[in-house]
Amino acid sequence: MDSAGDILKALLIRNDLIEKGNNYSSLFKGWAGIVGPPLMDHSRIIDIKKGSLLVEVDHPGWLQILHFKKRLFLKKLKGRYPELDIKDLHIKVNLNFSVLFFFLTFPV
Repeated sequence: MDSAGDILKALLIRNDLIEKGNNYSSLFKGWAGIVGPPLMDHSRIIDIKKGSLLVEVDHPGWLQILHFKKRLFLKKLKGRYPELDIKDLHIKVNLNFSVLFFFLTFPV
């Protein structure tokens, strides 16, 4: 009789979920390499939905810069992560993002 772990692993492999999870993880870790400094310190990936990468920035100015360079970043994303089939970037401002980032980086 197979263990629950073996059954789960077989299910994940059959549905290609392990590889998809690795691709998503690689994208989240590689975001800084896509946008570079200083944008990497003021933006983060939130999710991927229906071919759109959802990105959050900490100030409207960074939203403008990210929007201005959108084509370049999409080209990089498609080149590095073709299996994710990213077609668009959706960007939103979260003014609490920088404060939260600061406290996560430098705990009090």
